[in-house]
Amino acid sequence: MGSNPDVYLVSVPFPNVITKQTNCYVVRDGDEALLIDTGAPSDESFRALLDTLDELRIDVGSMSLFLTHLHLDHAGLVDRIIGTHQRIYLSEVDFDYMCAAQKNSFHGALAARLRAEGCPPEYADIARSYGMGVKSFDDRGRNLVFVGDGDVIKVGSHRLVVVDVEGHTPGHLALYEPQAGLLFSGDHVLYPMSPGLGFRCDRPRTMARYLSNLDKVNTLGVSLLCHSHGRLRRTFDERVDWLKDHHGQRIEAAAALIAQRPGLTGYEAVRSMRWNTRGKGFSGLLPVQRWVILENGLVVLDHVVGEGLVRREVDEEGAYRYLPPARL
Repeated sequence: MGSNPDVYLVSVPFPNVITKQTNCYVVRDGDEALLIDTGAPSDESFRALLDTLDELRIDVGSMSLFLTHLHLDHAGLVDRIIGTHQRIYLSEVDFDYMCAAQKNSFHGALAARLRAEGCPPEYADIARSYGMGVKSFDDRGRNLVFVGDGDVIKVGSHRLVVVDVEGHTPGHLALYEPQAGLLFSGDHVLYPMSPGLGFRCDRPRTMARYLSNLDKVNTLGVSLLCHSHGRLRRTFDERVDWLKDHHGQRIEAAAALIAQRPGLTGYEAVRSMRWNTRGKGFSGLLPVQRWVILENGLVVLDHVVGEGLVRREVDEEGAYRYLPPARL
């Protein structure tokens, strides 16, 4: 994919349940180049990325890197492709969470919350195995440059603006190239699926922030959404509207569920919500799929409680119970 500035899509293999690759990007102006995300940590991914960069005659040893977020399919090749002297632009919020997730105290707090939600004990181990306990790269001695909303990254004569798009992760970032109207959006807006929203015990407004950030990117004047999974399409506005409607329906359905069945635990409520399980049912899903659904469900429950649509109370055994809002 070429434009002014020179922009190239690099498809890095990523065998997953729904998607087959991570879309990484190179922005180049003269001798300067910025790689946006690296792809997943496998030999096949490494070879595909390196071969494409070689084809493009990119000086791998001097390019910089921008990470939209720190999931393994986006930051998993940092240690193999980026030297310690090279700049890595990233979110301090996501970095701090990645570091915190290496500590037992982080997982102890998460396990306590999952117990309160009525989740079976194995979900604490599932969370540790799939994302929350995985460190994407070794940060020791690295040239890390923390950036946030409104910061500018220069590639030659071009200025790319950092956009905070919290939701999929607490520190998710996008990069906007205003001259061509390109938005390198990571997993903020996707077409093959609705992006998962990352649950964190201390961030109950994840859904509200995500919906607000959908509105924010919709005002930028995007001509092409350079997202991270699936083929590129020019129906950005329609997709944003669909995602907002999708989450709005889920929020309404969660509030209606609690009104009809007051006293559910969080785990019971999440399992009772409608999810696209492709006919397998919740129990038939892989552990990582069940965790993603649980994460998203807890984000929805945090939201309906925060909006006053549902009450969360603690029963005599210390479990959370969800109830309709109190009547005045």
